[in-house]
Amino acid sequence: MGKKGISVIIVMGLLYAVNINAQATAEKKSVPAASKTTAKIVPVKKVIVDDFETKEITGWNQRTMEWKDGAIEETIGDVVKLSLVTDKKLIKDGKQSLKFEYAPVIVTDTKFARLTKRLEGKEMGKNDTISFYVNVESGSASVTIELFDSTTWKKWGITEPITLNKKGWNKVTVQQNKFPVQDGWEKINIIQLILKGKVVAYFDDIEFVKSGK
Repeated sequence: MGKKGISVIIVMGLLYAVNINAQATAEKKSVPAASKTTAKIVPVKKVIVDDFETKEITGWNQRTMEWKDGAIEETIGDVVKLSLVTDKKLIKDGKQSLKFEYAPVIVTDTKFARLTKRLEGKEMGKNDTISFYVNVESGSASVTIELFDSTTWKKWGITEPITLNKKGWNKVTVQQNKFPVQDGWEKINIIQLILKGKVVAYFDDIEFVKSGK
C-alpha cells in the first residue's frame, strides 16, 4: 500500500473518532441532571373533638352521677343541660359555642356531671395535648378528664381537677404528661369530661393538638 493509501486510512480514522466523541457529548447533554430532593415536612393535624358548629349537638352523652357506697349511680333530680348558642358575645370562634348547665339539688364532692364523646374515625397522630376554651357565666366547677380505648378498654387515668370560675374566655390545656398513663395516645377514641360543682359555662373548640400549638 502506498503513502497515499495510508494517509486516506489515517484521515478516515480521525473522522470516525471525532464523530464518536461528538455523539458521546450530545448524549451526555441530553441526560437531565438529577434533581435535588428535599424532605417533605408533614404538619401535625389537630383532632377536633367538637367545635360546636353543627345544627344540633351530636355525639355527646350527658349524665348526672354520684359515688355511693363504693359504686357510681345515676342521680335523680340533678340537672345537666347542653345547648348551642349563637350570641356573638358568647362565642370564642366560629358561629356557635356550647352552653353547659349543671345544677345538682345538693352540691357535694361525690356528685358530678359526666360528658362523654366517641372520637369516631379520628387519627390522633402525634398530638399530645387536650385544648379547649371555657367562659364561666355563673357559679364554679372543677373539671377532670378521662381517656379510653373502647376496643381494649385501656384507661389513661384521670387528670387532677382544674377549677373553672373565671368570666371571659380562658384557654385550658392538659398535656399528655398530666395523665397517670402516658403511652399509646394513638389508640384513644373516647373522651370524658367530669364536672363537679354548680355552674353555667360556655365551651368552644375542644381539640387534641401538638404541645406548643
